[in-house]
Order: sequence, then structure tokens, then C-alpha cells
Amino acid sequence: MGEHKQFFGGGSLRRAVADTMNKVIGAFAPGIEIGEIREESIRGASEAIELLRRHEKIIETLHEVALLFLSKKEDKDTMAAGAKIIADAADLDSFAVFRNFNMRDGLYAEQMYRWDRDAVSAPRSESRLKDFSYSRLLPYWEELLSGGETINGAVSSMPRREADLLLGFGVVSCFAAPVFIENSFWGFVLFEDCRGERRFDDDQAEIMRSAAFLYANAVERSEIERKAVEADGFNRALLASSPFGMMLFDESLFIFDCNDRICDMFKTDRNHFIECFYEFSPEYQPDGQKSSASIETLMRRALEGEETSFEWLHFDSDGTPLPCKITLWRVIRAGKHVGVFFVHKCKGVNLL
Repeated sequence: MGEHKQFFGGGSLRRAVADTMNKVIGAFAPGIEIGEIREESIRGASEAIELLRRHEKIIETLHEVALLFLSKKEDKDTMAAGAKIIADAADLDSFAVFRNFNMRDGLYAEQMYRWDRDAVSAPRSESRLKDFSYSRLLPYWEELLSGGETINGAVSSMPRREADLLLGFGVVSCFAAPVFIENSFWGFVLFEDCRGERRFDDDQAEIMRSAAFLYANAVERSEIERKAVEADGFNRALLASSPFGMMLFDESLFIFDCNDRICDMFKTDRNHFIECFYEFSPEYQPDGQKSSASIETLMRRALEGEETSFEWLHFDSDGTPLPCKITLWRVIRAGKHVGVFFVHKCKGVNLL
């Protein structure tokens, strides 16, 4: 204390400093003395530090989950690892992602993803929430969630129908966060506490709201990828089962696939046919048009949406003339236009 007195030059200097600070404070808050605000300032500073600490924890949690999704494929293991991070931060037992869809009798939701902390615990009958009508099971929720509101608190305090449904699944407290994608009510994520009644605090709510958007986007991307794989499988099955020759080309006019029938017709293998596609036509067609320029024009027209059929002279790998009837059109594959060649060998037709 003596050192402090000596440093400040004794009581007179300390009083001068205090007087000066009081004048500064008085300019902004008249009538308040520095002594009066010291305790309040310390308390306020502590609260501010704690608020900052909690905010940093929220950012750290969400950053960890987002980084996990970005650095790894969004498969079940990755989503489960991210779910545990969220559940630990908000002290959750489980959560589920629901996506909306419309039926003639109203809005429905389907469960797209579910995570349980203890997967081997007593199973809960969740079949009613796999595919349900809001108006029948959760009418109160549809109005709130579609309006951008969250649902937060003990299940026992909710309307009777919603409370009975959730309590039947063992949910004691919950937080439901709506998800909007492109300004449309996409669905919601239901976060569950199966142990005690509580209202989730603001920090936990912020984590769960952000997590809801992360998981909805992960589910949506997974669905897009799944449909693309299914579409690709369908295209392969279509190519394989077609009794006629079929080829697929992209927006750069590159032939990227063909079926076995093409290989049989042209007496070659798939890779050689794709790499040397233009070599299986003469330089000029019988009508005098240059083959490469003519076929590219027709392919572009097909990609623009025009379906066209025409006769075409090909050669097989032995150089034998192969008169064909070709139909061109386009389809959608993984969100992009893909051109389709439908090739039928014309027996008895002479284009020479």
C-alpha cells in the first residue's frame, strides 16, 4: 500500500485523479460518483467477460461442427460425430431432422435423420413421427415454426396433444428450431432432453438454431447426392437394357458413355468408340455436308431442347458402311442437360 501511495504522490494526487474521473463520468452520467459505480463496474465487467467467454464457446462449437462437415464426407459417421459435439454443448439426449412436404390435405413432415446419445437404450416407438401431418399431430407447432418462432421448454407445459405425443416418446424437455431455405419453410430440427424439465438458455438456443441449419443443409446435400447416384444407376440400367445403340454426351459435346449395343454395332470397345467417335463417320455425308460440323450442330440443337431424327452414314471398325437412323434429345442428369443418341441400324437402306 505504501508503494502505491508513493507512486500516486500521496492522497492529494489520488483525490485529484478521482475528482478528474468524476468530472469525466459526470459529463456522461450526472450525479454519479466514482465510488458509487466501482462495485457496479466490477460486476458489469465480470458479466461482460463471462458473456464473451460463452459467446466464444458458441463460436468454437459451431466452428468445430462446420469444419467437420467441410473436411469429411457428410456420411453417417461424420454427422454422428457432429451431433455429439452439439449434444454435449447443450446437454441433449437426442435430436431429429424433419423435412416438410405438401399433400392435398395439408403440410406433412418426414424424419430425415435421427441421432440418439444412447442407441442401445430402450427403443421408443417413433413410427408416428417418420411421416406425419402437422394438422393431426402438431397443429400448434405448424403455426409457430412456419412463422419463424422456436419452441422451447418443458413438454408438460405444452398443449395437451403435443405434450401427450412427446411424453409418449420419453421426451421431457425440447427445443424445436425451424429451418428456412430460400425463404421457404423447409422443416425443423427437434432437440430432446429425456431426463429433466427445463428451458434451454440463450447460449444453448443459439447453438441449436445454428446446428439446425447445418444439419438441414447436410441432409439436403445428401439427398441430392443420393438422387444423383440413383439417376446415374438408372441411366446405366437404361443403357444396358436398351435393344438399340445409345450414347450420352455432355454440354461440351463430349461423348462420355455408351451401351454394349453400340460396341456390337461398331465392332469395337467402349473406350475406343468414345475416344474416336468422329472416326466412325466418313468425312462427308452423302448429302455433301461435312460429318463433324453437321453432327455437332445437331447435338447442340438437341441440348437446346429440340428433338430431332435423321439418317446418318457411319462406318464400323472394319470400314464397312453402316447406314443408321439417329434420334437426338436431351435429359436432365444431376441438374445439367445431357444429350442422348438413339442409334438404330437401318437394314436395306443405302445412303451411298
